[in-house]
Amino acid sequence: MELAVPASFLVIFYLSHIILKGTRFMAISLSVGLLILRLVAGLTLAVHGTQKLFGWFGGPGLTRLTQGFGKQGFKPVWLWASLVIVGEVGGGVSLVLGFLTQCSWRRSRVIGKTASSSVRAAMSIR
Repeated sequence: MELAVPASFLVIFYLSHIILKGTRFMAISLSVGLLILRLVAGLTLAVHGTQKLFGWFGGPGLTRLTQGFGKQGFKPVWLWASLVIVGEVGGGVSLVLGFLTQCSWRRSRVIGKTASSSVRAAMSIR
């Protein structure tokens, strides 16, 4: 007994195999792209935070950072300086590791917005 398979079934099976293969490739390339984005953004934030903490690569270091925050009127200075450093380094490292990705990205973004708005406010006072 010969089994007859309709040609339309074979075409659908072949096309679904190609489409699934393309979808799998797109999912992998999307994951790799997001990994690269997380690595670049996270390492940038972490290095920027360590510049503020240790003064590496021409950064201000902790003493100049607290002096700058004091000139801008932040009280208590040590609290705000430590929050900025912990937020940038912690947010950057957790972004690289993929730990609480949405939370770490939002925390780093809030810290950046706070810093930029305080600089704008300080510039408008002068």
